[in-house]
Amino acid sequence: MYTLLFLQPLVGWGMLSAARYPIVLWGGLHLFPTLPHSVMLYAALREVHTVLAYLLFLAIVAHFGAVLFHTWIVWDRFFSRIAPWKVRAR
Repeated sequence: MYTLLFLQPLVGWGMLSAARYPIVLWGGLHLFPTLPHSVMLYAALREVHTVLAYLLFLAIVAHFGAVLFHTWIVWDRFFSRIAPWKVRAR
């Protein structure tokens, strides 16, 4: 999941650089282009960006499902150990 969180913005940055799209961070602060202008490279990186987005979404859903499974089915008080607040045991 950390790999996906790291790769997703990098691929997006490369994709927008290949399309010669200006990336404005804040105010007048622009990111420099990382890749040369290429329509074919843009199209390939757009596909990769889409696949990574779906994988990241599935990873988040799987983690959320695992928390629900451990909380409602297994009842091993897993959520009370990872919650930042105090959860009373049943």
